[in-house]
Amino acid sequence: MRQGLAHVTLGNMQQGLAHVTLGNMWQGLAHVTLGNMRQGLAHVTLENMRQGLAHVTLGNMWRD
Repeated sequence: MRQGLAHVTLGNMQQGLAHVTLGNMWQGLAHVTLGNMRQGLAHVTLENMRQGLAHVTLGNMWRD
């Protein structure tokens, strides 16, 4: 998250149920809600994931 620009890659979420790659996360390019991202466990809610539209709400985003 630098200068409002975030390049996030989510892989193997919920045992490989969701493979999402978010690039250039600014200007509202995806509606993603990240709750508790720890120990590789993450509850992700994707809303209005159409036409690359996104609004991102980060709860507990641990640093890599």
